[in-house]
Amino acid sequence: MAEQRKHFYNDHTLQGYLLAGMVALELLLVGLLLTYLYLEINGLIEGHLYRLHNTHTASWPELLSLLGSAVTVFLVVNLVALYLAHLVWGRYVKHTIDLFSAGLDRLVALDFSEPLPSGPGHHRIIELLDAWYRKEQERNRQIARQQECLNSYSGKPLGNRERQELQAIVAEYRRLLTEG
Repeated sequence: MAEQRKHFYNDHTLQGYLLAGMVALELLLVGLLLTYLYLEINGLIEGHLYRLHNTHTASWPELLSLLGSAVTVFLVVNLVALYLAHLVWGRYVKHTIDLFSAGLDRLVALDFSEPLPSGPGHHRIIELLDAWYRKEQERNRQIARQQECLNSYSGKPLGNRERQELQAIVAEYRRLLTEG
């Protein structure tokens, strides 16, 4: 438990769109709710206007029923909106984790045959993995070139100049191997 994750990954673009959508929805819902309540309460008042002195009619149950149904609809719409936001966010996180896992699997298998699937709209961690993948891809190409150079010296008699060239190739080969 001592090594808990201290860095939380966010996607400010997607989370910003979700937040803006939720705020817009809340403003729309509150506006619609207030308009609905205004119209309905006005209707209740109009209906009971000439029955003020009648002690047998109680408008409180009607008013409380109206408020209860309005608040219930408000809460249900909010819960549905939160659930949809949860689905969108969960799908995005699953897609990001799937891409990241596939990229790591290819790196573990040392498969540098083709670039990783990335592009706009991906999380920053996928972009970082892609950049690292491209760097490793280039490093492997350089290692392969150094191996070809080393193989070209196989079985040749070595003079002083060839030994110096071979030492430079071996030094570069070692640097490339320890760089990763």
